[in-house]
Amino acid sequence: MNHYDAYLFDWDGTLARTLEIWVEQLHVRYGQYGLPVTKEQAAKGFGNLKAVLAYGLPPDQLSEFQEGVNDAVRRRLPDTPLYDDADAMLRALKDKGKKLALVTTSLRPNLDLVMGRHNVEELFDAIITSEDVQKHKPDPEGIMVAIDRLGIAPERVIMLGDSSHDLLAARNAGVASMLFYPEAHSLIHDLNFLLAHNPTHVIRAWQELLDQLQ
Repeated sequence: MNHYDAYLFDWDGTLARTLEIWVEQLHVRYGQYGLPVTKEQAAKGFGNLKAVLAYGLPPDQLSEFQEGVNDAVRRRLPDTPLYDDADAMLRALKDKGKKLALVTTSLRPNLDLVMGRHNVEELFDAIITSEDVQKHKPDPEGIMVAIDRLGIAPERVIMLGDSSHDLLAARNAGVASMLFYPEAHSLIHDLNFLLAHNPTHVIRAWQELLDQLQ
């Protein structure tokens, strides 16, 4: 892992434990609408805005449903923790002189709600949010913008994320990839599906990367 010069990170579900908040609030919202959906079912439908329609929500209530989820999540974001050892890992990379960037589809105001609590913004040499690109992952635009800002050759860059969109964006940009797959993600992401995208590296905890950097 030491031979990369730039490390590009996804945010939600990679550094910040926001996925659990989204799934929890999505499940709560199902209950508020009287829809008999388990937390596991809600998790599997996460990321598909129309998944709720399969459980009986009238289409004309879809926008209201999603806005309720978004509002509930935003209220919880300031309390979002980072994954274990994420902060220490980022600081270890900086100590080694590595370039760091965020490449996320999050809106900058939502990102700031969490970053402000953990004081990690200063660690990143570039932050690419959904406002900075025309096309989102799996399109490689965000990665290419980050590479351009960092001034690092693609072969010296690695993208680290938790989803197939992260892995596909890395492949489309011609850079290496690392899949972050902690145990909690088994509720949301199918590991075999993600492995089929051929990540360059796979880890289950940031301590593993810390160990490799020593």
